[in-house]
Amino acid sequence: MIHGGDIYRNKIRLDFSVNTNPFGTPPEVLSAVKNAVNDITHYPDPEYADLKKAIAEYEGVDPEAVIVANGASELITAAAMALNAKSVAMPVPAFSGYERAFKAAGEMAGGEVTINKVTDDFSITAETVNELIGSSPEAVILGNPNNPTGRLMDREVLELLICETKKCGIRLIIDESFMELSKASGTAKINDKYDHALRIKSLTKCMAIPGARLGYGISFDGKFKDKIEKLLSEWNVSIMADAAGRAAMDLLRSGYMSKVNEYVSCERKYLTEELTKREIKVYPSDTNFLLLHSQKRELYRAMLDKGILIRDCSNFNGLGAGWYRIAVKLHEENEELIRCLDAAAGGGKYSEMTAGAPEASETTAPADEKKAAINGGSRKIEHVLPADIEKNSFSILTAELSGMGVKLEGENAPVIKRAIHTTADFDYAGTLVFSENAVSRAKELIKGGADIVTDTNMALSGINKKELAKYGGSVHCFMADPLAARLAKERGVTRAAVSMELAAELARDSNKKIIFAIGNAPTALIKLREMLDAGTFTPDFIIGVPVGFVNVEAAKELIIETKVPHIVNRGRKGGSNVAAAIVNAVLYQLRDDREIDI
Repeated sequence: MIHGGDIYRNKIRLDFSVNTNPFGTPPEVLSAVKNAVNDITHYPDPEYADLKKAIAEYEGVDPEAVIVANGASELITAAAMALNAKSVAMPVPAFSGYERAFKAAGEMAGGEVTINKVTDDFSITAETVNELIGSSPEAVILGNPNNPTGRLMDREVLELLICETKKCGIRLIIDESFMELSKASGTAKINDKYDHALRIKSLTKCMAIPGARLGYGISFDGKFKDKIEKLLSEWNVSIMADAAGRAAMDLLRSGYMSKVNEYVSCERKYLTEELTKREIKVYPSDTNFLLLHSQKRELYRAMLDKGILIRDCSNFNGLGAGWYRIAVKLHEENEELIRCLDAAAGGGKYSEMTAGAPEASETTAPADEKKAAINGGSRKIEHVLPADIEKNSFSILTAELSGMGVKLEGENAPVIKRAIHTTADFDYAGTLVFSENAVSRAKELIKGGADIVTDTNMALSGINKKELAKYGGSVHCFMADPLAARLAKERGVTRAAVSMELAAELARDSNKKIIFAIGNAPTALIKLREMLDAGTFTPDFIIGVPVGFVNVEAAKELIIETKVPHIVNRGRKGGSNVAAAIVNAVLYQLRDDREIDI
């Protein structure tokens, strides 16, 4: 394992091995990339004037000091080759790419490079600086925040390092790829007085665009900068990456990352607490990932078996077996990681809810019983083509409903059947409540371009967004919005309640109709009813199927007694999967209607 993100050789559900913005690529950046595709017939500007200007404005430097590259990795390699240093010092543990770049540069020059690795005990101090300088290297390279520890250097120590390397004539390379995702962005500004220092940054991390490949460097040494740029290929940054970079700089100047970092800080704390409870050593971090150590459990393979990829850090300088790194992701994803950890350990408070955990019958059934099931016993395995599985499922559940004396007809029938199909629970035939002409109204709203707001990212993921987009609609979930997290904390309410307020603002600002698909949080339904009663907002349609025990049944009744068009499941049952299934049932009816029209 050389790097994280190896989704190409592993079958995974969640990737915790790469440390990018947990909210994904900002829409502004995606839009810029899509628009730039129209210019794909042209070469990029070989000078990258507009991109360098945008970077310079954000960094507060002259555009002449900016180097743009195909990711930070290209710059690290080019800088190593430009230096052609015979001796390099670095604190460890450190990103393995540093050593690789300098060794490759040495081999290209026909010589060897001495690399002095200074153990920093995960916190670079004045003593660490003295050790780095004391070996009289030609160059010092380090990460700030460091990868894989996630630690930022203290401002005073960083300033000491800058001054001492300048005094001793040592080239200083600082990799700041995770700086924008740290809690103290920009610890010490390096001005033109320190022309021995090269700062390297990556937009891969903060803008979640690893596939675009875009990084940049800041150097006040014109000769060194020119030497690096001569080692870079012409047009090393594509037109799409150029556009992404300019859009990213606009976002960074607007303070976008402060909201992201507020959320990351909360989730980092959550993961640290949960992992520590499970006797996994978690090291303090200032950015969007955590370094872990586990002597008792082999975590990489255990998580991979659950469809979760984490970073095995055994190849990092200064580490070895038993060391791992995980990204800080959205709350639901972080919860799933903890659930899978418990399931892999064979117990724990989340294990029975883990999607990847074996069914109880699989783990407790005697071996001969399992064998009988496979070889034609009471649970005979049928050969069914993948394309026929859903069709056969609906045939089976329709037959079983008929055997119960239940006959479903009209436009409500496909909705009820899809809820049953999703859950294998026939109770939905009697508990789903539809307001008058509910399905017809939902279809009208979707055909009119209505958006859908969910209360979980799981429901958002389950909705067929491609079908919805055919009518101009899109799906939103505000649960992971940093503003929702902050307001909920300040007011002592749930994020689900605040999310409904944000959805109401979306409806007012965009002048769009909104269908609410609530599968988890009864407080979301309660907030919708409160806004309705107060006259501040009237929902266009509510799918109310939260699951649970506290306030669930009462919250659903609050919606049923309104005149708002609705589909609600009475009782405790429901879930994000059911909310998504109901939306999809309506979408598929619309699809079938189109096919009939044709």
